[in-house]
Amino acid sequence: YSFCTLLPRNHPPHTFSKIFSSLFIKLKNRTRNTSSPFPPPYMTDLYERKAIEGKGYGLVAVRDIKAGEVVLREAPVVHAVTRSGFCEGCLKEGDVSRCAGCRGVMYCGAGCQKKGWKEWHKKECGVVKELAEEGVKPTPTLVLTFRLVMIALGKDGGDLAVGLRSHEFLSTLTSHLDSMPLARRDMYAQLSILLNAMLTKCGLPSQPLRILMTAFAICEANSFSITNANLETTAYALYHDGCYVNHSCVPNMVASFSGKDICFMASRNIARGEELTISYVELASTKLERSAELRDRYNFTCTCERCSGPEEIVSRFPPHVLVSGNAKVSSMIAEGNFAQALETANSLTPYLALYGTEYHPSVACHFLNVAKLKWYLEDTDGAYEAGIKAVEIFRTVHTPSSELLKTAAQITADAHSLRMHGG
Repeated sequence: YSFCTLLPRNHPPHTFSKIFSSLFIKLKNRTRNTSSPFPPPYMTDLYERKAIEGKGYGLVAVRDIKAGEVVLREAPVVHAVTRSGFCEGCLKEGDVSRCAGCRGVMYCGAGCQKKGWKEWHKKECGVVKELAEEGVKPTPTLVLTFRLVMIALGKDGGDLAVGLRSHEFLSTLTSHLDSMPLARRDMYAQLSILLNAMLTKCGLPSQPLRILMTAFAICEANSFSITNANLETTAYALYHDGCYVNHSCVPNMVASFSGKDICFMASRNIARGEELTISYVELASTKLERSAELRDRYNFTCTCERCSGPEEIVSRFPPHVLVSGNAKVSSMIAEGNFAQALETANSLTPYLALYGTEYHPSVACHFLNVAKLKWYLEDTDGAYEAGIKAVEIFRTVHTPSSELLKTAAQITADAHSLRMHGG
């Protein structure tokens, strides 16, 4: 989210208030059984999968859903770590060790290593080691697609084309391969040659390049970028039900991550029969900008009410005002110019209306930044007021385990404690 530039974690040495825990609300978490990579997804007490005209498949609410309700939480079917220093199993950063065999995968401990070996690494370790000896390091996209292909081929290997067509989950995913730019298809063709080499090193038959290119395109069209508390992309992943959540520039849900798990929460009240949607792009941008990004990255044209209606108020603001403004704030924070950063952040507040709702993670992150800046500038009242706004929004759009929600609650609780004691 564009507004979430985080300040240093260590706050001034004030004791956290006892009211810290009271800032959280208890959300009713509806956790699906993910013991199988492909649990039955088509009907829950909240949604069902249906064909959506012009979109392929989508998820539709089967009852009214309240704002802040957890709609869907699930672990990925496949994932691939994108950054060094993160555990392959749980995506924790820090104290990790490399696999003794291939030296290419990292784990935080024996638990994640054993689970990772059983799930994927037993098939990959020798291949990754051989490629490393040849001076080749598989990219996250290649690893993700390799794992998807292994699922489609099944335990004994076989015909990938048949696997993609007949698999209960994979057969329903859109690839957009034919509508992709030629340069991207050429890139997938080159990656498919390397993917075939990985398959043969596993003792599996090579596959037609066209079919492998389709697998790469499926991953691109349906994968999510997993982000950590600092909003750094730590992995790419495909989710069984999450893959069916379509885009809207007027979404009714937001997505957040806890480790590898994804959680979709209702950002407003959702009526029975309404399609469940999130935004794939920055909402605080013009119709032209959104359309271009959706076409270039996702190969479709949005027909939601914002895109099919007249040009919006956003077109009257400077292009990328929020993105460029946030970049300035980040630079000032890095330089320690907290007062100037706060002034710039406050100047961005009127533009938050461009998100179309106050219950948006970027809006919450903006108020979290303001709370942190005021806290460092010893404006206790201002930190408390901005923190309360951030906590209220995070309660709706994030789960109680969210690090951002915890940070906002800590600052708010500290500020409240100082106010109560005349600080």
